[in-house]
Amino acid sequence: MTYQIMDFPMASELNDKLYYIVENNLRQVINGGGRRTGFDLHKKGIVYINDLISWIENIFPTICCNFSTKPASNYDINNFFLHECWGVLYNKGEGVIMHNHFPFPLSFAYYVNFPENSSPFMLEDKKINLKEGQLIMFMGHQYHGVSSLENKVDGRCVISGNISYRV
Repeated sequence: MTYQIMDFPMASELNDKLYYIVENNLRQVINGGGRRTGFDLHKKGIVYINDLISWIENIFPTICCNFSTKPASNYDINNFFLHECWGVLYNKGEGVIMHNHFPFPLSFAYYVNFPENSSPFMLEDKKINLKEGQLIMFMGHQYHGVSSLENKVDGRCVISGNISYRV
C-alpha cells in the first residue's frame, strides 16, 4: 500500500479553528503559489493543533504496520515520531509543484478546508480526491503536489507533516 486515508473524528469541532490558526500564521509563499506557516506548528502549544497531532500520533502504529513490507519485529513502532508540521493555504490559481519529502519515511496531509472545485491531491501520477476532515498518509519518497491550474477557489487548507524514525 502506498497511501492510507483516515477520517479525523474531531473534524467538525476543530476544522474552523485549525483554519484560523493556519491563516494567521502564514509566513512564506511556496513554489507554486500557496502560502505556508513555519515547520514548527506542532511546537507552539496550540491546543487545537495538539488535538490533531495527538490523534495522528495515536494512529501511527496502525498506519506504519500497513505500510510495512517487513515483519513488525524488524523495527520498534514506538520509534516513529512527528518531526515537523506546517499549514498551507491555497487560493484560486495556487498550488505546489511535484516534490517529495525524502529522507522522511512517512508524510501526511490533513484536509482542514476543501471547497468545491479545489485541486485534488496528486500522488505520483494519481489524482486523489479527499474531503475536509480526511488525513492522507504516504511514503515520504513519493512525489506529490497540487495543480495550480485546477484550483478554481480560495481557501483550500491543509496541515502537513513529516514523520521520522529514531534509530
